[in-house]
Amino acid sequence: MPTSNLAEILKLSRVDGHYEDVNGNLTCFDPSIYEKGTCSFLIRKEYLLKVLEANNISIMWIINQRKTISVETNQKPVRMEHELDTIISMNSKGEFWHIESRGILKSSKKS
Repeated sequence: MPTSNLAEILKLSRVDGHYEDVNGNLTCFDPSIYEKGTCSFLIRKEYLLKVLEANNISIMWIINQRKTISVETNQKPVRMEHELDTIISMNSKGEFWHIESRGILKSSKKS
């Protein structure tokens, strides 16, 4: 869910597990509160764009992904990890910018 700083900028109020704007409209929520699934933050795009434009700001996402594969072979077990960090930004016009990606592949044999 939004940090207190973001909730303040977006002018949101928490009501029964979701957030509403100053007019009482449902603006964002985490669907996992109401049904089984992963934790998410869903927000109305039009509302977010309006707030970004009014405050002359952009928003950034830092995405960290990790995949681990363990394989048993005739020799020794092998573990491979792949990490990918990505930074993406969106401006008040809804334009996305890919700022940076960095990937690391590690492989190790267990004794």
